[in-house]
Amino acid sequence: MNTDWGVHYLDLDEDTRKELLIYLGKNDETYEKRWTKMSEKRRFFSWNWSAFFAVSFWSVHRKLYYLSYGYLAFWIVDSLFSDYVPVIVDYSICFGVGLLFTLFANYFCFLGSLRELNRLKQEIPDRNERLSYLHKNPGYSWKAFWIYFLIQTALMIILSFT
Repeated sequence: MNTDWGVHYLDLDEDTRKELLIYLGKNDETYEKRWTKMSEKRRFFSWNWSAFFAVSFWSVHRKLYYLSYGYLAFWIVDSLFSDYVPVIVDYSICFGVGLLFTLFANYFCFLGSLRELNRLKQEIPDRNERLSYLHKNPGYSWKAFWIYFLIQTALMIILSFT
């Protein structure tokens, strides 16, 4: 199954869509509506309030680790160089990056979930076994959220002394 940029929710077969929603776990109806609307309009962006207010925490909670740690790396670089650029430029760059993450968060969530589901299809070819696994291992993690929270808090403390 294609997981490259450009695939949409309604391009998938019915069984894959159902498995995707089971993987999502909580708020699956919300994401189904968003992804369906994005598919019908053939768009890759939509608004996500959770991502707007806490993009890195939302993405790590949804197991989109590449986004959360990428954003953390951006935040560290920004913190180290913020003294060398005007405040308005720094804030504008941070707001712009955050806005881009927010607009594409739902699509990133879709692609990340689809990639994980495709990986599971390779590892667990039997659909019934895979469904059982998906119910026990949803596509979100509070443990990852709290680990990330501790890492970011520690970095905030360390960077406050630089």
